[in-house]
Amino acid sequence: MLVACCAALGMLSPAPASAQGYHKMLAMVDQALESNPSQVPEQSIKSCKTSRDMAVKLYKMGKPARAERRLKHCMQLLKIGEYR
Repeated sequence: MLVACCAALGMLSPAPASAQGYHKMLAMVDQALESNPSQVPEQSIKSCKTSRDMAVKLYKMGKPARAERRLKHCMQLLKIGEYR
């Protein structure tokens, strides 16, 4: 019962495997936002910064899958990682 309540409130921490993927993607996005290796337009950078910030909030709320989807969207915009 307590677990169900905590899960509903987003108080349980994300799964460790998912946390590793999230942190790896977050580091890649942060690095790409600083260096812009693919020379994407400024509008893409702004959009990615918004998605990145929302991903951090979602992760802190206990929603790692949604956070990872936001970061994948950033990676597509920035043309990095598997989305090159």
